[in-house]
Amino acid sequence: MPPRIKIVSVLLIGTSLCVFALAAGLLWYANSGHARAKLLREVNARISGRLAVGHHHISLFEGRLLIRKLRLSGPGGKDLAGLEELSIDLSMAAIFRKSLVVEALECVQPWVRLSVDSGGRLNIAKALASGDSKAPEAPSSSGGLPFNVIVNRFRLSDGYVEYAHAAGRQYLTLKGIEAGASLNLQDKSGVFQVSAEKSRAGYDDYLSDFKHLNLALALNNGHIEPLVLKAESQFASLLLYGDVHQAFSDPKLDLTLDMDVVLSEAEAVFDIDRGDTGRVKASMNVKGNPENPLVNLRADYGG
Repeated sequence: MPPRIKIVSVLLIGTSLCVFALAAGLLWYANSGHARAKLLREVNARISGRLAVGHHHISLFEGRLLIRKLRLSGPGGKDLAGLEELSIDLSMAAIFRKSLVVEALECVQPWVRLSVDSGGRLNIAKALASGDSKAPEAPSSSGGLPFNVIVNRFRLSDGYVEYAHAAGRQYLTLKGIEAGASLNLQDKSGVFQVSAEKSRAGYDDYLSDFKHLNLALALNNGHIEPLVLKAESQFASLLLYGDVHQAFSDPKLDLTLDMDVVLSEAEAVFDIDRGDTGRVKASMNVKGNPENPLVNLRADYGG
């Protein structure tokens, strides 16, 4: 082998080894507790609340991001949101095809406690607001994403949501939330399903527990077909089903809401003493433009 080729070969090999060692060193540091603490200090210096992460791991070779024990607290130190584990698996090869492909996105035990004060401000928004007095910059309109986003599998397990409104005295809790989804943003297609094991809704002093809450929908080329929502409380059962065509441009509704109310149970929930018995069954169909739909209502009483 000529001397010049030997020198070039040695230089190329040495450069490759240096680049590999540098990349490995940067990845090792990115996975260190020091890097995590430094990033959290930068983030917490820019928000009014406080963000904490117990553990994280990044693997460029596997295209994997793992976060554990994430917590967001408000300015007063009260915990507002968090999760036990978040894992994201990406397809690195798809990036060269101008696509962001999420092979799997899993969220374990996420929870959030939302509240709105008498001034109408959401607690999460206050926690994430900038700590300085500068007005936030308006987001620039880019005209859409330059790449497609595909989520092959999304799974959420054992979630919890709590909501309270101080002025209207509204209250809502959802426990044991399970969800799954897939999505192709470019094709405007996908499926979504969510259920809650236990839920409670209230207004003023009136509370109602829901035994089952399920929502499922399929998105096909921008059309929601079908949509099915089932809810069963201690005094009523609700079923909403139908289609929404051109959901993101010019929506056209074709939805039906069926309701079955047990009057004696409804009186107990709303503290009404009229002695009504029997059931009220109603069905309402809504068609057309949401701003001026055609509504057909039918109700039956048996008591």
